[in-house]
Amino acid sequence: MESSIFNLKDKIAVVAGGGQGIGRSSVLQLAKAGAHIAIVDIEQERADGVVAEVEALGQQAIGITANLLEPAGVEQVMEAAKARFGRVDILVNIIAANVWSDAVDLSPEQWDQITGGTLRYVFLTATAAARAMMAQGDGGSIVSIASMSGISGAPRHSAYGAAKAGLIHWTKSMAVEWGPHGIRINAVAPGSVMTPRALANTPPGRDEQLRSIIPLARRGEPDDIAKAVLFLASDMAGYITGQTLIVDGGVTCNFAVPPK
Repeated sequence: MESSIFNLKDKIAVVAGGGQGIGRSSVLQLAKAGAHIAIVDIEQERADGVVAEVEALGQQAIGITANLLEPAGVEQVMEAAKARFGRVDILVNIIAANVWSDAVDLSPEQWDQITGGTLRYVFLTATAAARAMMAQGDGGSIVSIASMSGISGAPRHSAYGAAKAGLIHWTKSMAVEWGPHGIRINAVAPGSVMTPRALANTPPGRDEQLRSIIPLARRGEPDDIAKAVLFLASDMAGYITGQTLIVDGGVTCNFAVPPK
């Protein structure tokens, strides 16, 4: 374990969507701070690869494949984490489902898939984690990945933005409801991040265009988001709940004006 002011020694984290991108980076940041991790992914091989990385850091980990859109799958994850580690202290939700489409061309099925799927996922995982934390009696921390699309409007992003806005409001509501139990719940809203999926879908010239509107003059890396996740998961954020931390390189500070 690396020395860290974000001390998570012997904390148990469940990272849903931890097999790649922001999820993988979040797993590694939590492990470096001392946490043991249950890594959930839709691909067992991918989860097992991150397990090996965690073990190389000297921490314990298990890889789990489950359908987190169904209560049975979520319960499977929580029971596996408790069976291996005895408890759950931290939940990190990496949630991504999107269809790029003009709203007038978006089908009802696509709308339901994106909005319903995203909100169902966070509802099921967060409530399952909260029940475990309440039973333990000493609180916990939940961090979900929202998006700048849930804060600012964007073309061809309506369903995704609506889903992420719902996630942000859910975070506020559960902070009020679960605060008396010592459970903190927060979100991170990334801007443009160079995940494997984003890179695969970035057309030629788009990277330069995106960087031109970012005050820090670069797109985010998965580790930029993972460090924010680590902060919110740790006791360094012990009096922070119901908040959405924007990590976008300054894009939302930039009032759009024409060049001279």
